[in-house]
Amino acid sequence: HFDDEKINDAFLDFKKLTDTKKYVTVDDKFVSFQAINDFNNIEIPEGWVYKLFSSNSTVIWNLSPFDDSLKEKILNKASSIVEINNNNKSRKSAIEIEAIEHLIYLANSQNVNIFNSNFISVNNGNNLEELNVLEIENQLNASEISANLNPLLFKQKQGYGSVCFLN
Repeated sequence: HFDDEKINDAFLDFKKLTDTKKYVTVDDKFVSFQAINDFNNIEIPEGWVYKLFSSNSTVIWNLSPFDDSLKEKILNKASSIVEINNNNKSRKSAIEIEAIEHLIYLANSQNVNIFNSNFISVNNGNNLEELNVLEIENQLNASEISANLNPLLFKQKQGYGSVCFLN
């Protein structure tokens, strides 16, 4: 895989870029992008971030606080969800509602901030087989922490553009 010093040179100084629905080729390297869509559980296991960073992919973690107006919109929507779903008596929905209520409480009473967080895994290999092995490893790592990994089908060029400058 690319080391940190060479990743910028390899991504910015290329002769040919070709994209397919599952990957791009940058000269003779195969590159793909995967992103965490969401989690299947409210309780995320301890060490979950370590699991995401444990492959040879370069992981880009964007983390930014919501501004006050967006935070208010999110909390209002969450309050509406709680009101609508209060009649649903399933155990899973009761836990989800309790988690949303706790988030609303923390945000309003203790001025705890809410963050927008996303992960993009940049995978690369010398051939398609190396790339596929890395993607499968990331998929397994994501499943161990109950995360849904999005292969960004038909969005590989967009993924490439989001992690580097395009000519």
